[in-house]
Amino acid sequence: VVRSAVAGFQLTNDATTPASVLDIGAGQCADDSAAVWISTSATFYASTGGAWTAGAGTSAAPVNKMGTGLTVAASTWYHVFAIVNAGAADFYFDTSATAANAPTGTTAHRRVGSVLTNASSQILGFTQVLTGGGAFVYWNAVATDYQGTATSTTTARQLITLSVPNGPTVRPLVRVASYNAQPFVLSSPLMPDVAPSGNTNPEQSPGWEAGGASSGGRAYGQIVTTTGQIGFRSAISGPTIGVFTFGYIDDRGAGA
Repeated sequence: VVRSAVAGFQLTNDATTPASVLDIGAGQCADDSAAVWISTSATFYASTGGAWTAGAGTSAAPVNKMGTGLTVAASTWYHVFAIVNAGAADFYFDTSATAANAPTGTTAHRRVGSVLTNASSQILGFTQVLTGGGAFVYWNAVATDYQGTATSTTTARQLITLSVPNGPTVRPLVRVASYNAQPFVLSSPLMPDVAPSGNTNPEQSPGWEAGGASSGGRAYGQIVTTTGQIGFRSAISGPTIGVFTFGYIDDRGAGA
């Protein structure tokens, strides 16, 4: 077993029932303990409709894959785990990024992706593009994660929750607009909180720094977070901003 190796397991909204069924393609991976190799050769059709049941199913007859004690809920992240259960490779959905609700009989597990439900408990539409062991995930509709007056001050940043998983290490793909003509900094919660440097040395900020303007939309995708948040700090208190998430990069534990 090669530690952290993962390939395949592409996640797709099912063509027939995209709001409640996830298609999980064939793949292989090392489990989280780097002791077990998990491999599948067929597509699994995984439904959020009920308690976990073993097997792959079909698009017309998907198999329920909710973790122990879980039912599908609104506006909730579900992590997709490849598992070995009763000696066979399978999958299930868990609200825990550490597989706390794995089905009874699970002896190995590895997170291979995540999905988000909307206010009606439906799986949001997305496109996942595999890149080596990781994946780019793009939302079908850009998420407006913050719009209005920021609570950040000149002395402290504001942490803004994004439409990206909370728990795994991901890199958000966001556009941030500041509607005040003032510089601002975006930073990872894992990094120190720093003030914008203005026009003096913006390239030296430990984050992404840009000038604010009415047309100040920017794209940035290399801030790392494990909390599903991004840090925002402006040169003025209470600026008017918009934060729009169009996806994220998920390494799926590759290289961990």
